[in-house]
Amino acid sequence: MTRDVSSGSKRIDIISELDYAGVDGVVQLILDLLNVQDLLSAFSVCKDWASWDSDRFWSRKLRHYKQEDEWLNKYEEQYRSSSSKHKCLMISRINRSWSKASGDVNKVEADSTVLSLCLREATLLVGLNSGFIQEWSLQGHMIRKIQFGVPLTDIILDGEQIYLAGDEGNIWSFEMVKDGNLVE
Repeated sequence: MTRDVSSGSKRIDIISELDYAGVDGVVQLILDLLNVQDLLSAFSVCKDWASWDSDRFWSRKLRHYKQEDEWLNKYEEQYRSSSSKHKCLMISRINRSWSKASGDVNKVEADSTVLSLCLREATLLVGLNSGFIQEWSLQGHMIRKIQFGVPLTDIILDGEQIYLAGDEGNIWSFEMVKDGNLVE
């Protein structure tokens, strides 16, 4: 307990007092209500609070995130070398970005089944079963289409290089030049 001399009242650190009293489960419930940014702030308040900033705590927080979102279970393996705290920070940033995102739905007609999609800067590349690749603006306007004659199952970007794979084992390589056109 600390004494606030100016007002004559006593200030009590309820969280630490709960922990000292052995009801750390209540402390955990309180901490579970906080988002990652608030947790990081709380853990920097004092040494007692900083002691909760542990791998055990962050592993538990990560389990909560994974229970809320099945997608995280599938893709966590690629981040296995990251700590639980780092994973929670990444999830928090993604969630914050999604909450700020806005968008409009644009329905576009395709003359074939979509087999592959790839986001490239401000456009979307679409590989179609009909053997065409189409490039669309994010506003839903088709910019161009090129025919390849075989269904395009994969579109891969590597810097300025664009690789297309057809279902017959064909692979094409293109480069995006300054005027925005594809050059084989």
